[in-house]
Amino acid sequence: MSTLALLLGLVFVYTVYLSHGSVKKHRKLSHIPAVGFNSWLGSFISSIDHLFRSRRYMEMGYKQYKDRPYKVPAAGDWFVVVNGELMEEMMTRADYTLGTATFFNPYHIPLVNQLSKQLHELYPALHHEINSALSEYIQVSRNDGMRSCFVSQMGTMIYVIAHAANTALGGTVLSRNKDFIRLCVDHSYEVLKVAVLLNLAPKFARPFIAKRFSNINVMVRKATAHLYRAIPEDNSSQKLEAGFLKSFVEGAPANEAETTGLARRYLAIVFAALHTSTVTLNHALYHLAAHPEYAEILHKEIKPLVANHGWTYESLESMHHLDSFLKESLRLTGVTWMPLQRRAMRDFTFSDGTFIPEGTLLVGTDVAHFDPDVYPDPHIFQPWRFVSSSATGGPIPATQAGPAFLSFGRRKHVCPGRYLAVANIKTIMAHIVLDYDIRFADGKRPQNSVYVTQSLPNLRAKVLFRRHTACA
Repeated sequence: MSTLALLLGLVFVYTVYLSHGSVKKHRKLSHIPAVGFNSWLGSFISSIDHLFRSRRYMEMGYKQYKDRPYKVPAAGDWFVVVNGELMEEMMTRADYTLGTATFFNPYHIPLVNQLSKQLHELYPALHHEINSALSEYIQVSRNDGMRSCFVSQMGTMIYVIAHAANTALGGTVLSRNKDFIRLCVDHSYEVLKVAVLLNLAPKFARPFIAKRFSNINVMVRKATAHLYRAIPEDNSSQKLEAGFLKSFVEGAPANEAETTGLARRYLAIVFAALHTSTVTLNHALYHLAAHPEYAEILHKEIKPLVANHGWTYESLESMHHLDSFLKESLRLTGVTWMPLQRRAMRDFTFSDGTFIPEGTLLVGTDVAHFDPDVYPDPHIFQPWRFVSSSATGGPIPATQAGPAFLSFGRRKHVCPGRYLAVANIKTIMAHIVLDYDIRFADGKRPQNSVYVTQSLPNLRAKVLFRRHTACA
């Protein structure tokens, strides 16, 4: 009984703590209309409901307020949603007015941008590693018939992405190190676990939780040993295989110049590549498995390009139907429906007169992805939607961001690694289309697994693979 009383007491204290924070923030944002209940008790109830039905809150707000700001209750807080022109204004504000989610010196971002410009030279190595990884992790022979395979976030494809990402970032010294690949995957799971715990915890408890329930520091120490072998002590350019790794080491700030600091940041970069790319790839594969009729069209596009030009970056860029398939998958089933987030570093006022107090979290949502004025039949998967544009007369690349396509962010905060991510995902999909038939056992795509603001491919689903009798 005493244990139960203690637990109930802790729940009560936590509820009061969240409510107190919510009331304080609500007073500062009282001039902005709310979605859900607006009272003290009602907003607390709405914040709990938001954990399970956050998509519904975004849709309600967009329908009611369209491009006007509105606020949504979260655990102990409120965030303000902006769309349309105000969202564009939010993304063009200076960082000293609106901060980003970068918690460290972002010196690696120009390096990732430079990496994107080198994809033509990098692509042969990327393709070789992806092809080898697919053969290793999808164990299906021509005589096996249909065999099931986990391709979800917890399954096969995260390892294929890990090999590809490390090929570009660290070279074959790291990409062919099985222990390091496993470490990168385990680290990505650990980051997600700790993030959930910290988001649910009050601020005063987060340092304790991070120390008590996180194995990230242990993983960083293990990664340090692997990087130490990949990076010579003298950092000589002759001994560094990967251009990114060389620039990564040479450009490190003083407080990260030792190998442990480099390992922590390197793992953070790999995590960003693994999580978003794996979710994006698996969403696209689920669409393909649910609609195998689309594979024939993709096969007719991919096979002659590879036969005539080989596996080159130029061939990949010419796969417009595959590119459109991926972009439509991103539009309909993106990683999150809150892709844009910025924190007000000081008080400021939007051009429409809306005052935003310091500390407010501003969010841009993907509701434009489902606006019928922008995309006809927005809730229907139309894989060739972006093959031809009436505005440009040609295809719209998956990497192209815009006010109605926010999967990679917007303006100066657009994802710097999107070109590498799309190249990796398209290469994997192209090989699967050429080499395998894939489908779900019952022919239907299972419901997504929803976690607050993230929509993940169903974690328990299996995709059936059968190797073609004559592979390209």
